[in-house]
Amino acid sequence: MATKSNTPAKKEQETEDTLDAQEFITLLTEGEDGMKKDEATDLVGKLIDGVNQLMPRDTVDAKRQVLLVKCRDLRRVGEVDKFKGLCIAVDDMKDSNGYEKYLAREAYKLNPQRAIKDGRVVKEGDKIIEMDTRQYSDKARTKPNKNFGKPLPTIERREGYFVIEGKIVRAFGNYNAEIGRVYELFGNMGDGGILNINKTPGPRLVETLSDRDFWAQSYDVCGASEMSTPLESLPEVDKNKTVIVMGTIQHVGVTSSQTPMIVINNDEIPEGIAGFAAQEGVGKEMEAMGKGSEVIVIGRVLKTKPKEGEKEPRTALNVMGIIQNPQTEGFSDVLGKLDEIAFK
Repeated sequence: MATKSNTPAKKEQETEDTLDAQEFITLLTEGEDGMKKDEATDLVGKLIDGVNQLMPRDTVDAKRQVLLVKCRDLRRVGEVDKFKGLCIAVDDMKDSNGYEKYLAREAYKLNPQRAIKDGRVVKEGDKIIEMDTRQYSDKARTKPNKNFGKPLPTIERREGYFVIEGKIVRAFGNYNAEIGRVYELFGNMGDGGILNINKTPGPRLVETLSDRDFWAQSYDVCGASEMSTPLESLPEVDKNKTVIVMGTIQHVGVTSSQTPMIVINNDEIPEGIAGFAAQEGVGKEMEAMGKGSEVIVIGRVLKTKPKEGEKEPRTALNVMGIIQNPQTEGFSDVLGKLDEIAFK
């Protein structure tokens, strides 16, 4: 019995001894942009200790594969820029090829034979496959599209807005972030100041701000942004344009489809503008706020069908971010008590 009880411990010790630290050190240090050897040696030691704790019953090869993936990820970090940003707005995850797929399906509905002949779709039994008909991947038509003539892949990405070095930066990528939190972001700044965030490694949480600090760090930069728009001017703003507005919450509720919504107004537009949550996290923030709260809203302009008897489309907001002035947080309770006094 004693021999059997010692066998697992012996195998685990052999596993630890067999992992070749030098293999991972070499991977991290090779090339001009590699780590310094002493830094890599220290890091690899920590990684080996970690993988042995997290995978005590796995084989040497399994642990080696995990460590190789992690070391390659760490090498890629050195090939991208690092930014520190405060998340003020984030949209839901969407398929970047969603609109192209929609156009292909609409073409098939309109004329199935033509859509198949033109290569817009391929039909396999009852399944319709949307195809990529874009010959170039850029507007200047200089970069051939490697996916041309192939099925349109699903590319999940989201849009977000971060305060980086005192400016609001638009960011795209397959990442997760919550408003009111500061992150380390890994990626590359592209044309027009748009940040493309890496999926691996993703944003790393640095700090969660208090409501007071979130408002203080957002107020001036939002007011100075080129996206800042008077609430009463929204009816003249084009559909799908992203704006930043300030106002007071007049109403908090949910739609018939259970989407959280608010109505914000000011003295210039007392009837208010409706805002609908773009994603679950923002919806929870909206539901926690009350009537009378002063807020900054970051959202995309929506144009809905006019109601009966109206000529112009109604304007609303797809809310990606909302920031509450903490000094107005308790106004809802006060307003409720004043109602009780007024209508006694």
